[in-house]
Amino acid sequence: MKSILQFIVMMLTLVIIQPAQAAEEGLDKASLLLQWTPQAQFAGYFMAQEKGFYRQQGIDLTIIPGGPDKVVSDSLATGKVSFGTMFLSTALKRRAAGMPLVNIGQIIQDSTLMLIARTGTGIESIADLDQKKVAIWANEFQIQLRMLFDQEGIEVVVVPQGGTMDLFLYGAASATSGLWYNEYHTI
Repeated sequence: MKSILQFIVMMLTLVIIQPAQAAEEGLDKASLLLQWTPQAQFAGYFMAQEKGFYRQQGIDLTIIPGGPDKVVSDSLATGKVSFGTMFLSTALKRRAAGMPLVNIGQIIQDSTLMLIARTGTGIESIADLDQKKVAIWANEFQIQLRMLFDQEGIEVVVVPQGGTMDLFLYGAASATSGLWYNEYHTI
């Protein structure tokens, strides 16, 4: 009797596991390269993965953290990733240059990119940055700010910012690029 019960349990286990394995095998593999390291901005992507929303839609998604050394548009163009996050201005510039990008969702409606300067330094407007050192992120993060400087007709001395606010905090730059939901509140 015990062996029959073990056999039934084994068969039920196989019946339950087999469809789950088949479902896993039927998933389309995809990857999402974030434009920066994991932070609140990307919480929705991680929560959807945790809740199984991608799998429910037949997608086995790998989320890849970004950073200062990763260029999302290049990774998309070379087929290294399926999807990526980036500023709309970056996507528009790359698309205008012939890169076949498709915007499938605009998560942030208004840019949160900003320039941050210390109070009491005499920097009250963008014009006050003329000929000053400004810490700016490299790669695709600099496009909006360079366009702003060109539009305003000012020349700044660009200091590569890297992944921290250290240059600004230690006084090596008069202003720094930052995002409202991260660096602005950190400083």
